[in-house]
Amino acid sequence: AGCKVDNDTNRTDILKSGRSIGIISGGIKESLLTNNISDTLDVKQLKSTIKVALQSGAQLIPVYCLGVTSLYENDSKLYNLLSNYLGLSIIPLFTFPKQSPLTTIFGR
Repeated sequence: AGCKVDNDTNRTDILKSGRSIGIISGGIKESLLTNNISDTLDVKQLKSTIKVALQSGAQLIPVYCLGVTSLYENDSKLYNLLSNYLGLSIIPLFTFPKQSPLTTIFGR
């Protein structure tokens, strides 16, 4: 358990040692493209990680959680403009997630 810098060397070392890697897709780009109606994924950012996993012989199990976009309001153009300008996600202070059902899908 723990966190490491995300690079090919660390991913290879972790996978060759028999441990697993969990990847949480997202970030500033996806958070600004996503709204309460639809999700947008940037799978190109995962290409290097998938390549390292395949070269290491690791199993790839896709997992996706539906309903996450309903947890927070993403209607403020100001926050989106600031996030784009600063290059990091800005959310209003004291924002709490709404109760919303989530469905997690596991591949084979």
